[in-house]
Amino acid sequence: MKAVTTSKKQLEKWIEKLGVDFAKNVRMYGRPYICRSHFVRDSFGRVPALALPKPLPFSSNFAENVVMTNSTSKSDKEIAVAPTSKSDKEEAVAPTSTSYKEEADVSEVVEIQEKTDDDEDLSNLSDESGYDLIQQQVEAVKDPNYQPSTSEYRQILDDESFDNDFDQTVDEKESDIDFVLVSFQLLLPLILKCYSCFSIANYKLSKFGAVLTFDCTCECSRTWRWSTSQKVKKNDNTSSKRFELNVSLTTAAVTIGLSYSNIMSIFSVVKAPFISKTTFYETRRLGVVPAINKVFMEQRQKIIKILKQINIPIDAAGDGMYDSRGYCAFWCRYIIICTLTKFVLHYKNVRKTAGKGSKGLEPIAQSQCLSELVDMLKETFVNVDPIRSLTTDRDLAVAANMKNQFPKIIHRFDLWHLIRNLTMDIWPKKDQKQMIPIKPWIQAIINNVYSSIQNSGGDPIIARELVMSSFAHCLDQHSNFQNITWYKFTKVNQCRHSPTSTSHVGFLNPNNVKDMKAWEALRKIFVKGNRLNDIGQISAHFMTSECESFNALSKKYAPKDKYFSSHETTTRLAVLHWNHLKIEELEGRRTVIGGKSSMNKTKQQKRVKKMKSPSDHSWRIEIKNAALSIFGEELSKKSNNLQEEEKEESSDEEFSLENLTDKDYFEKRLQQVFDEFESSSEKSESDSDAEESDEPDEAD
Repeated sequence: MKAVTTSKKQLEKWIEKLGVDFAKNVRMYGRPYICRSHFVRDSFGRVPALALPKPLPFSSNFAENVVMTNSTSKSDKEIAVAPTSKSDKEEAVAPTSTSYKEEADVSEVVEIQEKTDDDEDLSNLSDESGYDLIQQQVEAVKDPNYQPSTSEYRQILDDESFDNDFDQTVDEKESDIDFVLVSFQLLLPLILKCYSCFSIANYKLSKFGAVLTFDCTCECSRTWRWSTSQKVKKNDNTSSKRFELNVSLTTAAVTIGLSYSNIMSIFSVVKAPFISKTTFYETRRLGVVPAINKVFMEQRQKIIKILKQINIPIDAAGDGMYDSRGYCAFWCRYIIICTLTKFVLHYKNVRKTAGKGSKGLEPIAQSQCLSELVDMLKETFVNVDPIRSLTTDRDLAVAANMKNQFPKIIHRFDLWHLIRNLTMDIWPKKDQKQMIPIKPWIQAIINNVYSSIQNSGGDPIIARELVMSSFAHCLDQHSNFQNITWYKFTKVNQCRHSPTSTSHVGFLNPNNVKDMKAWEALRKIFVKGNRLNDIGQISAHFMTSECESFNALSKKYAPKDKYFSSHETTTRLAVLHWNHLKIEELEGRRTVIGGKSSMNKTKQQKRVKKMKSPSDHSWRIEIKNAALSIFGEELSKKSNNLQEEEKEESSDEEFSLENLTDKDYFEKRLQQVFDEFESSSEKSESDSDAEESDEPDEAD
């Protein structure tokens, strides 16, 4: 049978050839078929893809056979798509809707087929005789749920009109689909159907992780095996014992950040088979983790090439993160990010040792991370220091490390951490009664910190004095700062605004006790500890906000409420995820498409975050492919090693057999056996004598 074309232009030509009855029959079926006897075959016996059908003369023998096979019920008759000729009003009968249990009808059809095959070879008859039509229709009647054979499917796929229809109905490309989810009840009849006798076969179901294998045996002695996944192929294109589906599911769970219990819960809800816990972690250890390391190193080399093209010393930012909340951390991870490209350049995981606290882990991790990064980038930046500056939070131990171990690298503090610490100290007190006079000035004074550092030109003294000038401004004092007694101004003598922009409405009164009490409370927050001195070391251009964003992303792969014996794999997954997003942004594949409002936890205010186009996360596919190739290489090595061992064993056996034929060798070997036997017997006698001598004397 051949599928009726779905092209409108082609279908009009078919209707012109076969008539109006053919058009009516086409409308009756969702996917109609037509007998190949309506087409003229080429020299190779095939039907051309764009061939037009032709009407056939009506055959009374075929009609009699149709009546005989469908005499059980008139309602079961279905009209064939193409009538035998335009003039004939009688319509040929297509496959019936009888079930497999109607054994009488099937047996009659089989008898007809056997008689037809015994009469003569139908393939040698001419198309005009109509016997090809009889053969195709009888085969169709034989199978109530007729489906085209493999060769017929190929003919359908070769048809250009079918290709056009296929492209319109299918949204995704076939190459983008490796596995599909299907109902077990819908899949089972397709697997168990025997295409020799068209009966339902018996089967034995075997489970290999998430893969199901059906061993089917039919009454006609036909056997076949069908699995829901292919096996991993070796380098020599032979199959192994490990299935691709099990490797793919393990890779997906690991690279997405799901634990075994989480993904097992998903499969248990949908009642689908999944891998055992032992197989999951074995696949993760042997294939997925090496694949992650391989893809990670490839991505690192790509990032180094990008940095080499830029060829500028790097201004970096670093920050640490502990694996648990509070002061009970067991691991500390330190990362260094390039402030220009936003790439994570390097990381270091440090484990707490016995008898020491977790607070000292961050400076150790920072020192080791920066040292390894400098050594790694020496080959990329020749005759130039690869790291020009490093911006961190205001950790005193980290600052001491930078001063003692890396004096050539400029160390700056992060402005974001300073503002955050100021805000967290001010915001709980801003609604207090004593702060009411200065409350309208709080946000303006905090904003002045940003502009003061940016306009200081890198001078720490000017930066500090510009920050403190805002306290003089709210007291309505805008010049002659050298006369101020509460702070010593040396380089800044007046406010940066013009005299005309000032207004005397809302300024604090220096003679009012309540105003000065509120003013003094806010000033103490700014000069608390080393905060004022650190303002001079704040970076005007670089911040660690990207480090904080990466730390938030890394919780997806290593949440703080779970313990991990090692953070190498989870950290590399987070780095792969982060750097892939930044590469997509540099290449223009990930752009801003809108905004999303969110609540600022520190300020308790709404803000708008940028929304970017979704990522393709192709790095996960790369890890899956690498895991499959690793398993293939591993299996090939094992098979090669086994072959080599077998060769060595066989060669040893051949050598020993050849030596046994030698009389001298045999006598020497026999003498060696006797000597070993005598020495062992003498040793046993001496041991027994020693035991007897150790026994106590009865007289004693």
